[in-house]
Amino acid sequence: QEEREKRRLEQLERKKELQRLLEEEDSKLKGKSPKQVPAGKVTRAQIEETIRKDQQQKENSETVEKEKTHLEVPLEENINRRVLEEGSVEARTIEDAIAVL
Repeated sequence: QEEREKRRLEQLERKKELQRLLEEEDSKLKGKSPKQVPAGKVTRAQIEETIRKDQQQKENSETVEKEKTHLEVPLEENINRRVLEEGSVEARTIEDAIAVL
């Protein structure tokens, strides 16, 4: 008897919660729908404004894309491959290094 009563109460609580969530979702959807529908008439100023904004966005995107590529940047000298200066000696093994000293 008590278990049945607990189950019934839990089901009622779940049902109320689901109903509340449904109502919240409906109110959100109803609130958004008028904003999504554009006005029937558009003035010339509004059209010009949208065109101007589009052009600005294109210009901004072009400036971002104009970063230097690897072809435009000069190569840096590889310090690991430097040509030995005159008077310096190259030693690749320990024996060669000791012999140079």
